[in-house]
Amino acid sequence: MSTSSTQAPTAGQPIPTSPDFPVVWDDPRDAKITWMTIPQFKTPISPLIHAVVGTFMVGGNAGMELAGLPFEVRIERINAYA
Repeated sequence: MSTSSTQAPTAGQPIPTSPDFPVVWDDPRDAKITWMTIPQFKTPISPLIHAVVGTFMVGGNAGMELAGLPFEVRIERINAYA
């Protein structure tokens, strides 16, 4: 069994970023959140598409809360990617 330097960070630890994809967080605490990409958006998205998709996805948070799910959706556009 080999160890890899690309292992996922442990909970609460910042996710390493690539030098060719710098991320500047408005709130430094955001670096410790678990972020996932939206598989449908493999290319950069426009601000308008980001606003529409973000509104739709965040709108589901009320339903997730009512269902007792322990998470919420938040969408950010980082370097033009969702």
